[in-house]
Amino acid sequence: MKFASSLALIAATLIASTQVSAADNTLAQALAANPELSTLNTAVQASGLADTLTAAPAVTVFAPTNAAFAALPAGTVESLLKPESKADLEALLKRHVVGTAYDLDALKRKRSITTLAGSELNPTLVRGKLRLGEDVKLATRSLRVSNGYVIVIDRVLTP
Repeated sequence: MKFASSLALIAATLIASTQVSAADNTLAQALAANPELSTLNTAVQASGLADTLTAAPAVTVFAPTNAAFAALPAGTVESLLKPESKADLEALLKRHVVGTAYDLDALKRKRSITTLAGSELNPTLVRGKLRLGEDVKLATRSLRVSNGYVIVIDRVLTP
């Protein structure tokens, strides 16, 4: 299966597996609903950001798949999940969150967006496909949650 097809399937599963209406769907429910985002869900819980992200008035979460986390150097995820690494984990996760709710159509119109960590992301169209920069692929569908959107991506956004 092509990777783009995998992202589309994960996004569709995320949307289909959420059992509540979009208006009532929380970020925590959306992440917990999809087994392909279980590493991200674990990281969000371990960082203490779950309640903060759910309570935020408007967010976009770029959600790396389990495969994206598995592609990091060996031991990285395990190290980040240790209590003494909570600040590093939080900083990494904030690279995946924008304090404005953007769906895919809105991202296509943006040249630059700033994450909660202060890093800049550049949405671009590459051969008709939306990406962050030239390398990070985005799913073809976004999931509306009560306070924004979850968009599945194929890489972890590292410094």
